[in-house]
Amino acid sequence: MKPFALVACAAALSGCVAANPQIPVPVSAQLARICQFEPLAHTAFVVLTQNRAVSPRIIAAERNAHIVVTRICADPPTDAATALAAASAAYADVLAAQSLAEQEN
Repeated sequence: MKPFALVACAAALSGCVAANPQIPVPVSAQLARICQFEPLAHTAFVVLTQNRAVSPRIIAAERNAHIVVTRICADPPTDAATALAAASAAYADVLAAQSLAEQEN
C-alpha cells in the first residue's frame, strides 16, 4: 500500500473515537484527542521507517507504545487520571520514536 493511502486510512479511522460516559468530560476530551491523533503519528512512523534502516529497539519501543494507546482507547479504564497519564506517556513515546528514527537517517 502506498504511504499516502496509509495516512489517508489512518485519518479516516481516527475519527472513530467514542467518548466513555464514565470519564469526566475534560479528561474524556483529552483522551479522545490522543485516541484521534496517535494513529496518525503511528502511521507516520511506519511510513518514515518503511525504507530506512532504523534500530529494532526504536521500532519495538514505538510498537509497544502504540499498543498501549490502542488498548486504552479501545477500553478506557474507569480511573480517568491513570488512563490519561498512561495514554499521554505512550503517545509521547510514539513521538519520541519518530524523532529518533528521523535522526538516524
